[in-house]
Amino acid sequence: MLPKILLLPLLLCATSLVAQDPFFTHFFNNRSLFNPALTGETGALSLRALYKSQWHLGGDIPYRTMAATLEESMPCSWFDLGLNVVQDVEGDGRLSTFSGGFMLAGTPTLEVRDAIHNLRIGVGFNWAQRRIDFSRLTFSDQLDPKYGFFDVNGNPNPTGFVPPDFTGSFWYFMPSVGVAYKALFNKTNRHLGVFSIGYSMHNLLGLGDANVFGHQESVLRIGTTTVPRHTAFAEWEFVPYYSAQTYLSVKPTVLWQQQGGLTYLEAGIQAGISRMVAAGAYYHFGRRPPSGVNTNWLSFNVETSVLTTTGNRNTSRFDLGLSFSPNISGLQNTVGVGSIVEVSVAVHFAASPGCKFMGREDEVSYGKLPCPTAAQSRRSKIYENIWYGKK
Repeated sequence: MLPKILLLPLLLCATSLVAQDPFFTHFFNNRSLFNPALTGETGALSLRALYKSQWHLGGDIPYRTMAATLEESMPCSWFDLGLNVVQDVEGDGRLSTFSGGFMLAGTPTLEVRDAIHNLRIGVGFNWAQRRIDFSRLTFSDQLDPKYGFFDVNGNPNPTGFVPPDFTGSFWYFMPSVGVAYKALFNKTNRHLGVFSIGYSMHNLLGLGDANVFGHQESVLRIGTTTVPRHTAFAEWEFVPYYSAQTYLSVKPTVLWQQQGGLTYLEAGIQAGISRMVAAGAYYHFGRRPPSGVNTNWLSFNVETSVLTTTGNRNTSRFDLGLSFSPNISGLQNTVGVGSIVEVSVAVHFAASPGCKFMGREDEVSYGKLPCPTAAQSRRSKIYENIWYGKK
């Protein structure tokens, strides 16, 4: 398995093999990482964190991905801001990737009668570095045809590979750009929800071959460049039932990604009660390979929220999400069932430090909500209605 053995040819065949970006099971709590145009769309000052574990087999340490984002919705401005950091660790630390950067999203708005249309445009500026621990790798010339990793006396076989005097790639540039369209077709109809669709491109280019602004990701620094990643999504949240301060919302979602020779598609549906608790099921699959079996899987997620108030006003909100993905084909015999577990947390605050810094109103001023699934600021941005609840 690759977590235990990384053969030298795999390191050198840069023309035929490309590295993939870390991926996330949750679209819900990581939307801006999929598309920078979705930065700040919750209508709050939001801090999110994620931990994902996958490919846990026997006593092996699983592959792990950690991420954190800080986003600010600015109801006094056309713009929303965000910061992010991501760390991906393969195996028990043999290969790791660390990235970080910032995002900026703008929202031109068109309001026609009872409908509101937002065209969100976002850009992301990220930098990353890959590191590898050569001392913990096993190379092809260490594999004895009879005794494997050891010689006849039980001693580890030596290798002729001489590691370089550096431990990883240059810092490389990973810019992204995205666009998202969000529509509230009738703000007076509580049952008619919000429709969203978007497209983004990642790892677009590097500014020359130099460190920091180049896009060479090779751990051997042999010139391998980042591979562009394309992402598209569509979702529609509607409200089949509404009564007083309680409502049922349903959100079907489709997510598509393509990078290098890999194509990924996710489709599913989530149902929630008053934004306080939700559950969903999703099917993930890729393009069928020339030979073998597709590596498809199911994921089930549960999310719950706690809303805090001060006086008659909502002031903060805590979200917790758990996703479990049983593997139903492909790698099932190798990595077992239950190969991906993901936990996400988010804390939201009903304030905008950026607006306050500019001398503007810092509260997210929604007033009476025209629709339980969406809300508007004074500038008619359409935000997620995370504050909805009994007051």
